[in-house]
Amino acid sequence: MRKAPGKNRATSVKAKHHSNLTFRMNVLFFAIFLVFSMLIFRLGYMQIVKGEDYVRDLERKEEVAVNTSVPRGRMYDRYGRILVDNQPENAITYTKMSTTKTKDMLDIAEKLAQLIEQPTKRVTLRDKQDFWMIKN
Repeated sequence: MRKAPGKNRATSVKAKHHSNLTFRMNVLFFAIFLVFSMLIFRLGYMQIVKGEDYVRDLERKEEVAVNTSVPRGRMYDRYGRILVDNQPENAITYTKMSTTKTKDMLDIAEKLAQLIEQPTKRVTLRDKQDFWMIKN
């Protein structure tokens, strides 16, 4: 018995299509493998080679002095008298690093105490308790 000529051709097209699909899948998997390999190598480079630089940048202290006046405007009543006026005041902002020790905090507080005047009326009970816990 002889096979019909059309069947042989259909089988050949299916085989070619299957071969083409397999090739495309292999190329896709290879591309994904390359992308993940590059990511892993880049992560290793950042952690092993550049790791100390990033730690040094993280631990570096930044001191910024900003001197700007921020006028917010005055508020007047209906007779033209000033109800609210603004006076610029200096402020010190301290942000504790994750590596800051309690002794370092106490040293910084003592240095700041020499630079600023703080009325004792404004020191709260909680401030006194915190100071006592750090000191003892």
